[in-house]
Amino acid sequence: MMAAIDLLEEDTEFDEVFGNYSATASETKRVQENDPNLICFRMSYDALRHMPANAWELLGRYIARNTHLKRVSLDVPDDKMPKFFEHLTNSRSIEDLTFRQNNFGVDAIRSMVPFLKNTRPKLRELNLQESRTINTEIFELVTEALDGGCMKMLRFNDCSINDITSLDRCTLLSLHYLDLRENNITQFPSSLEKYTAMKQLLLGGNEIGLEGCQSIAYLLQSKKSLLIQLDLSSNKLGDREGEIIANSLKHNTTLTELKLDKNPFGEDGCKAFLKLLNNVSSIQRTCSSNHTLRELKLPSPILPIPFIDILDDDPRTHEERQRDFDRINDIQHHIKFALQINKRNRSWSRRDPGCEKVIETQLNSKRRRALSAIQGVDATYISLFGHIETIYLPNILALAGRNRTELYRMLLEIAPDLSSLINKKSMLEHTIANKEAHLISLTAMVASLSDSIDDLKRRLTSMDDDGGNEADLDDPPGKKSKYQPTC
Repeated sequence: MMAAIDLLEEDTEFDEVFGNYSATASETKRVQENDPNLICFRMSYDALRHMPANAWELLGRYIARNTHLKRVSLDVPDDKMPKFFEHLTNSRSIEDLTFRQNNFGVDAIRSMVPFLKNTRPKLRELNLQESRTINTEIFELVTEALDGGCMKMLRFNDCSINDITSLDRCTLLSLHYLDLRENNITQFPSSLEKYTAMKQLLLGGNEIGLEGCQSIAYLLQSKKSLLIQLDLSSNKLGDREGEIIANSLKHNTTLTELKLDKNPFGEDGCKAFLKLLNNVSSIQRTCSSNHTLRELKLPSPILPIPFIDILDDDPRTHEERQRDFDRINDIQHHIKFALQINKRNRSWSRRDPGCEKVIETQLNSKRRRALSAIQGVDATYISLFGHIETIYLPNILALAGRNRTELYRMLLEIAPDLSSLINKKSMLEHTIANKEAHLISLTAMVASLSDSIDDLKRRLTSMDDDGGNEADLDDPPGKKSKYQPTC
């Protein structure tokens, strides 16, 4: 009886508070009634902005009591946050919470902290993006409240955070997506190495600097790293920072997408990535180059325009700028070629990208000369095959010499006397053995065909003796020809 009275009172309270807000009443009623079909609850600012404070208190209570809601996306006014989270703290089901484009202050976020701490084992995703009032202090409050939890996705893009060193002090080992784009971040954690579950790290539009690149490099070098996508665009990174990132990817086998566009590094940074993707100093190093990276956005070289050159402070002449542009453009052309080979490297593909790079670049004299000039290595073929033991060179030459390939010419250029070392007698004996084996196979086939012809002739004679009656020319039942056509 008491439960029925309480339910009646609650319904009356609901009608009094939400009855005048038709835009929110129907969905809120479903939340109140714990509708099992309602998993996601979304309300826009226009639908919620006129709700009184006690409406937010009730909404927080309804959501906390609901056992089916998993995703909540609301535009909560800053002054209504304390009332909303007063009862929401005890939520048992929410896994995804979104507050976009809100002007939260520190006090509003402090009212959220108990909820974050209580839901740490359950909460998987938190979205506070596009809120310029969210600063470093708020970021620290949130990350410390989530410390030790199961958070997987954090979105803080387009905020006003400039220091994320709190990531050093907290443990979010399940975090696999972190979006901090457009924040003007200048203070970076000393190392991200412990965040090995991270798969997507988006940091475009900041100023992470040399220390930030070194911190990211520790993560990329970790054997446990799962990072797939990294965005470092528009971070004012120079050649040195570009080289740090490139060097950290030498043994990385997970990162497939890297954005470094809109950064001021130039020729040296691009060279570092070309060497990463296709090191032509030896065949072994070409084979062990990075074959995982498939998408790489580098800064576009600036095309020099004569009348604009006069207006800036660059001391280079127009001709010098043109030469620099051509060099960088040429380097990036070779980078794109290596990336195309990497893109063809799939788990289901039988292609060996290392072997393909050797064939397409090391064994192509024109490309090898161009790449050697860029990377500053000896372009002669002696440097290419110098690490191969001499005893094996005659066999390699024998394999390459059938069609006088470019590889054959390379080897002869290294050592013209090698052709005299080829065991031609052994080669001829091997060829004769192959031909004889083929002849035996053909002889067996001819014998079988002869038997088949004799059989057909006997059946033809039998037809004549029977007065020309038609006979089944197919093989008798149970007898199958050895050379029946097959699909």
